[in-house]
Amino acid sequence: DPNYNREHGSNLGCFGMFEAIDDEHVAQTLIGAAVDWLRDRGRDLIRGPIDYSLNYPCGLLVDGFDTPPRIMMGHNPPYYERLLMSCGLSKVKDLYAWWFDDSHDMLSVWGRRAERLAARGRVQVRPLRFDDLDAEIERCKTVYNAAWERNWGFVKMTDAEFHDLAKHLKVIAVPDWLLLAEVDGEPVGFSMTLPDLNEAIRPLNGRLFNWGLPLGLLRLYLNRRRIKAARLMALGILEPFRRRGVADLLILRTLEYAKHLAGFTGAELSWTLEDNSALSLVP
Repeated sequence: DPNYNREHGSNLGCFGMFEAIDDEHVAQTLIGAAVDWLRDRGRDLIRGPIDYSLNYPCGLLVDGFDTPPRIMMGHNPPYYERLLMSCGLSKVKDLYAWWFDDSHDMLSVWGRRAERLAARGRVQVRPLRFDDLDAEIERCKTVYNAAWERNWGFVKMTDAEFHDLAKHLKVIAVPDWLLLAEVDGEPVGFSMTLPDLNEAIRPLNGRLFNWGLPLGLLRLYLNRRRIKAARLMALGILEPFRRRGVADLLILRTLEYAKHLAGFTGAELSWTLEDNSALSLVP
């Protein structure tokens, strides 16, 4: 990503969409070809799996194979770690996924912080206005690029990237799960939670058509109404407003809406950096 190298003063190249059988020679051949391709283009460091940048699906699953993949999160066989290590690659950063529901130990803590914040009356949390979507997207992009700019590996999303991503996610988005936090009318944080569409896709077993008929598409449409989980995939707060309960308020508003969904089981917050001290999801 030229934008990443320009912002970080690096000479990094990435590989992504890695798929291989359990054969070290196959993996070494694939990664070797990627290294050669990047070297021919002047790159001196390789990192992956990354589907272009950390703003998109990335990382290698090394634990939690007993849990299903959530929407826009990667999933792979356990042997992938061994294959990539056989290529001379090593871990650069751990990324964590967190599961929370009505029984989460931190709910009472979040609640107390959010109550104190709400009592002051300065912070307002509201859903995005779809009738003013372009302006709302700009507000979210401003917060996103500012809130994440000091995070490891981050690269700012361009206007075109952010608007294209928003256009595609709008198809499956739930307005009450796209939240903007404002202080005196100015955006200071936002969160984006999506229904876990993988729950609707998984029963199709990869088939959209049966006997020449789009029965899989019909099942997908019907299954969407039965989704019981979600993924909180973005939660960003401008630095002056961190550790003041804004993030807690956004999470609580997300769960409050979820309580109205029949059979809702919980949500995954993913992913967070191993050294993200601003987000504490354990007591």
